[in-house]
Parts: sequence; C-alpha cells; structure tokens
Amino acid sequence: MRSTHHDIMASFATGAMLVLALGVAGCADEDDAVVDLRSGDDDDDDDDDDDLVEVDPGPYGLGENPVWNTTTNCVVFADIHQAKILEYCPATEQTNVLFTGILAFGLTINDDGALIVGTPGGLFYVASPTDIRPLATVDPVTNEPIFVNEQVSVNGGVYFGDVDFDGTNFGPGNLYWIDANGSTKRVASGRHLPNGLGVSPDHKQLYFAASVDRKIYSFDINASTGVLTNEKVFATLPASVGIFDGLTVDTHGDVYVAVWYGGQVRRYNKHGKLKEVIELPVLQPSNVTFGGPGSRDLYITSASDPFVNAMAPPGFNHAAPNLGGPLYRITVHKAGLVDLQSSIAAPPPVAP
Repeated sequence: MRSTHHDIMASFATGAMLVLALGVAGCADEDDAVVDLRSGDDDDDDDDDDDLVEVDPGPYGLGENPVWNTTTNCVVFADIHQAKILEYCPATEQTNVLFTGILAFGLTINDDGALIVGTPGGLFYVASPTDIRPLATVDPVTNEPIFVNEQVSVNGGVYFGDVDFDGTNFGPGNLYWIDANGSTKRVASGRHLPNGLGVSPDHKQLYFAASVDRKIYSFDINASTGVLTNEKVFATLPASVGIFDGLTVDTHGDVYVAVWYGGQVRRYNKHGKLKEVIELPVLQPSNVTFGGPGSRDLYITSASDPFVNAMAPPGFNHAAPNLGGPLYRITVHKAGLVDLQSSIAAPPPVAP
C-alpha cells in the first residue's frame, strides 16, 4: 500500500496548503580521479568558470525546480515550503512571485506559455492562478495517486517521477511519460526517491537520478512512444558525500547534478566520468538549470530548511548555519541545454 498524500505532505511541506487538489482523488566509478576544468584534458576546455554569485539571498526554505523561460529571459523556480512559484530576472535583478498556494515539486514550460506543474496531487496544467487543470493524477496501472517529484520536457511531452514516502522511508517510485495529447504511461519503476531528470543534446537519452539509490541512470528514449530501454548506471555517489538531487545537461552532453548534503554541483562527462566539482558555500543545493546569454549561466537553487533522515552522511549537522536558501549563478565555459518546452494540449477546464 502506497503512502497517503497526507503522510508525504506532512514530511515535505508542513503547514503549506495544496490548492491543486481540485477534488481529484487523491556507470561511472567514483574512484576515478576528478579532473578539474583547468586540467586541459582531451574533452575539456582550458577556460575557467566565473565566480559564483548569489543573485537572490532568499532565504528559500526549499528552493527547487529552476527552469529558464526563453520568452521572458528569466529563471522560474519554486519555494516548495512556502508554496510559491517565483521568477528571477537578471535584467532587473528582481524576483517576482508568479503563483502562491502551489507545492511545485516539478516545473516545465509549455509552448503556449502555461506551466506544467508537478505536485503531491499529480501533474497539472497551470495557465493562470484561476485556470488550473489536472493532467495526470493517478497511476495508469494501479489507479493509485501520484506524487510528482521532478520532470523534464522532450519531444513535446514530459517525463516525471513519482515518490512513495511514508514519513520515514522511501518505497520504490515510478517514472512516467505524458505525451502531447495528454496520454500517460509508466515507463520505469523500482527506483527509490526519483529525482533529477535531463536529456542528452540529441534527445536520445534520458538521465534519471534516484536519490536513495545514490545513482544516476541512463535510458534510451523512443521519440515516438516515450518508452525507455537499455537502462544503465551512469554515475554513483558515495554515501559519505550526500545524495543526487536535480540535474541538467550541457551541449557537450555533460551532466551537472546538485549534491544535497554535499554542498556541491558535480559535472560528469557523457561517459559518466566525474570531471569537475563546483564547491558551494551552502550544504543543501537542490537543483540546477542553464540560461542567460549563450546559455552559459548555471543557476543553482538551495534550501534553508533541514531534511533530517537516514540518507544524510554520518555526522551531518542539520542545524548548520549554512544549510542554504539563496539562488546562485555561475557562468561556465560550455553552453548548456536550455530547458525544452513541452507541447501538451490544454485539457478541458475544470468546472466551477
């Protein structure tokens, strides 16, 4: 029996209100030497990354799910614990609140300007604060409710994960695909705490982080059906470092992934070899996305609220003053893949 939404929401977002319910029922070898950007090895440039900049101090209790809006040239992100979706615009250096009352555990942008938002109640099409429509709220196999965590657009549709959490332990979660027509299918299962998702530059591979497993998996994508095949372990993380969280991919195929508890962003090349570690001043970076001029700005969200559980490295200080909370930016020397937009048809409006 999967956990109830109440159990999960109590653990992840105490005190926040979910207005999206709408009455719907509920492998790389980690021992390989790290090669810094400055090493000049055969698949890296010699250019240095720019300094890390705190662009918005927040603090955000659970800053998450950044996605670059190519229309506004701003980065959209969530503070899940405050039930807000926000937008930071580098041109004005201002952050604005777009939506309140939404626990956005996943965010992507549709080509009609709507947001596709993953919540503890499923996946929703959000056109405006008063126009919120359900897309996928139950598992198509079991008819049990879906708690969305992380998502990515490709080939017009969206891949999204599903968390099973009883307030203490994570059970096996699932991975789903929703196509442009709104049809949903389960494409993978058995991974504990599905998290970061990204696609390769040719859109033929999906990268999928499972936090409890401390692994990033890769799959081959069937562009027409969304079906995933040829699963492999792309990268692993020692328990002493932390857990994989959100990820993104650059135009060379390198995967950038936030390491929660580890205070770093790691870059793996397309073969799964660790190439760079970007050290951060906070311990709980949560997610990453590219944007800005030439798509060379890497935005990094973080979280100020502690997440106390057995996945933390031994001796981790959950009361440390530098857990996180700001939004950061660092300019890298390889262009990133700007988040793809989905083309999901707007579902019928919800009756008043």
